[in-house]
Amino acid sequence: MGIAVVLISVLFVSFIALQYAIYPKVLPSIHFEEIEQGGTSGIRTRINYVIDDMETWETLWTDLNNISTSVPDLPYVNFTSEVVFAVFLGEFATGGYVAEITRIEPTINGLVVHIRETHPGASCMVTMAITQPYHIVKASNISIQSIEFVYNLVIHNCP
Repeated sequence: MGIAVVLISVLFVSFIALQYAIYPKVLPSIHFEEIEQGGTSGIRTRINYVIDDMETWETLWTDLNNISTSVPDLPYVNFTSEVVFAVFLGEFATGGYVAEITRIEPTINGLVVHIRETHPGASCMVTMAITQPYHIVKASNISIQSIEFVYNLVIHNCP
């Protein structure tokens, strides 16, 4: 009798765990606000940032604008309640590339930042200039265990 109860309990717990694995609880996306999005910057490498302090934010802003004759004013971020997410796609020989943070979702283990990385199709006319696409947003600063950046590559085919 005792073994049967233990086996039934194990099966029940396994069934519940399987249900959460197959049908995870859907948490609402985190609202974010765009700070800046562009195609040219002083950051030429493919890199992601999560910034939660003013010193790092000032350094990134200076690096971002180091190809400009003057650095624009630093956008305000309240680091007691906000965090900055920035994605840089690296350097490309032409235009037509776009970086866009589309969603920030909480998960059981942390956050997932979703990025749409758009590339021009073979038939697209693009500018013949070196580009460094990027997107920077700010969101509420929540307790974060881990952050995963997930890229979705989209090829934009032109008519």
